[in-house]
Amino acid sequence: MIPPMLFLVVFYISMILLSNQMLNSTLEEKENRVREMILTTLNPTTLITGKIISLFMVGLVQILVFLAPVGLAYLFFRDSLALPEMNLSSLVFEPGPMITGTLLLVGGFTVFTGVLAAIGAIMPTAKEAGSIFGPLVAMMFIPFTHSAWSSRTRAPSSCRSSPTSR
Repeated sequence: MIPPMLFLVVFYISMILLSNQMLNSTLEEKENRVREMILTTLNPTTLITGKIISLFMVGLVQILVFLAPVGLAYLFFRDSLALPEMNLSSLVFEPGPMITGTLLLVGGFTVFTGVLAAIGAIMPTAKEAGSIFGPLVAMMFIPFTHSAWSSRTRAPSSCRSSPTSR
């Protein structure tokens, strides 16, 4: 169960880190009239697809940069920091959920960044785009909070739902 949940964590972290960057890059191209110059040589679909793929790659690099110090600190300073030993042998890596998680991660990232690129293309300034960007990011967390509330109704005495019951 834990490995598929990692895809959800990667999705939310990548959206938090990269969504504003996608919106701003689209708006900057529009405001500086760079887009017109680029579109004389490229197809618009190719431009947006390239932006989404490159942003996804930048996101993966950023996540690795954030996780590398944590992993290195765990490996080298585990004993001096009195960190517990991690036993990953109990994790089950089933191919079906892992493939589904990967497809949902890539699909969700593509849809969300595509929507942000569309917002950047429609809105004239960054200030006006910001008024839509905030609620859009907040709506991204609705499924996550819904799953937390629904788990409370399934197991009201569990440690996961106890903090939300007060």
